[in-house]
Amino acid sequence: MSALPVAERRWLLVVSLVLLLLTLLPLASAAAVTPPGHVFGGFVYEARDGDSYVAKTIEGLEGHWVYHDPYTSERQPASLVLTPYLLIGQLDRVLGLPVPLLLHLVSLVLAASLLAAVYLLVAEVFADPGRRRLAFLLAVLGGGLGFLAIGHAEILGYHYVSLDIAVSGSTGIDTLNLAPHILLASLGSTWAAILWVRHRRHPTAARALGGLAWILLVSTAYPQLAAMWAVVGAVAWAVRPNRSSLAMAAAWTAGAIPYVFYGLYLKATNPVFASWPPAGDVDVGDPLSYLLWAHVLLLPVALTAVVALWHRRRQPVAGDDALGLMVAWLGVSAVLMYLPGLPAIMHRLFYASFVPFGVLGAAGLWQWASQAGTSRLRRRMLVYGTAVMCLTAVQTAAQGFTIPLQHRDDLALYFPADEAAVLTRLRAIEPDGGTLVMNSYESGLFVPAISGQITYIGFPFETLDLARKQANTVSFYRTDDAAGLRAQAAALGLDYVLWGVYERGLGGRDPGAAAGWKVVASAGEARLYRVAVDRAVVR
Repeated sequence: MSALPVAERRWLLVVSLVLLLLTLLPLASAAAVTPPGHVFGGFVYEARDGDSYVAKTIEGLEGHWVYHDPYTSERQPASLVLTPYLLIGQLDRVLGLPVPLLLHLVSLVLAASLLAAVYLLVAEVFADPGRRRLAFLLAVLGGGLGFLAIGHAEILGYHYVSLDIAVSGSTGIDTLNLAPHILLASLGSTWAAILWVRHRRHPTAARALGGLAWILLVSTAYPQLAAMWAVVGAVAWAVRPNRSSLAMAAAWTAGAIPYVFYGLYLKATNPVFASWPPAGDVDVGDPLSYLLWAHVLLLPVALTAVVALWHRRRQPVAGDDALGLMVAWLGVSAVLMYLPGLPAIMHRLFYASFVPFGVLGAAGLWQWASQAGTSRLRRRMLVYGTAVMCLTAVQTAAQGFTIPLQHRDDLALYFPADEAAVLTRLRAIEPDGGTLVMNSYESGLFVPAISGQITYIGFPFETLDLARKQANTVSFYRTDDAAGLRAQAAALGLDYVLWGVYERGLGGRDPGAAAGWKVVASAGEARLYRVAVDRAVVR
């Protein structure tokens, strides 16, 4: 940042503070409208995912360095995944902060770092502050048809998806509101691009090692994104080969290899990851969903920049090497996301793609404006063009307020306070975690996040054999004889049973009272029972 003029640093600081403040206001709004008798879980955007990341962080807080899925009851080997959350949990062993608060603090630091990195990258591309600021704004705020608030639709038999509003993490403003590992992946991708540009111009061993380190960090969040960068590096080198770009491509490949192969190993040996990702993980539509509908206003000006870059290929100007990398980034991500035959896990290669779209869009819009007959018309084209391209950001920011104010996702945002109290007590009783709790599906999202234990059923993408377990859960809570309850508890290997508002909604009566189990925690009408049976070998 020291290389930037003071005026640019001041502008970046002010704009970044405003953007970061926008990530906090929805949290305050959601907390302010917490329903009576409930507690706020701490997340608004992708709240269900946020609750699950609290559970993962608690594993590190409990002292674990390897991951066990707390949302499924099957026995499973430990795995070296979700490492950022385990490390955050280990950090909290020292800090002692509430886990949701710590996750938000980490996200703020990563979001601020991402904004700074985006500006550093555009500073490598453009020499003047005007184009830098334009590229920064288009990258962070730009989008396509998302301002229409229609993410998915069936139109005359066509399955319409606009990624900028339908899929979280596909735009800059949305990414700033998301979980730490998504911010880390976007930050790592941006820094990989910065170091590629710098290394190509002035190669050093430190920059090549930096590229390796950032891709390794990216791979801890999304190994497939690291693999994409290995392909991007190879393509960028093949288009304009030289020794420095070859060295960086090799560094990116070396950074991607370990976790890619480890991921394949996990799919073959760990039941939790055997079918990951689930079929309903994310709907990215078709290539038009990514390239056109999500960037319909940016795409024409971005294509203008690509055409101009092609025409200058024999006599490139300053910044063309970086623009070429942006083209390779978008091209490779689009191909790998939609190429038939590739696994569904490749669908999540859109992370941080708002950066190359913004850079290319700024280059093209500036070129359009430079052809205006007067300076007044030129300013209008830049201001109005930027405003229209950033309309999606308004819709995305508004969602942070409409979700809690219109109570659109209350089951993920809030949890009954009495049940939260008994689960907090369970965490004190079982500080090392690892015990299995029977609860309703609705409660299961919060059970690991509050108690640090394993839920029999909960997060839909991580609970194995969800339909069978839902049937087992309903059967359990509708059983009213002691012998039947004890037999089911033994067969499922239960350690504790939760009885609260969601469990009562399953239509049965209190199973703990019927079975004669001991109450270990109570609050209001919520009860937590210890099951006095031996654990079963198979759950």
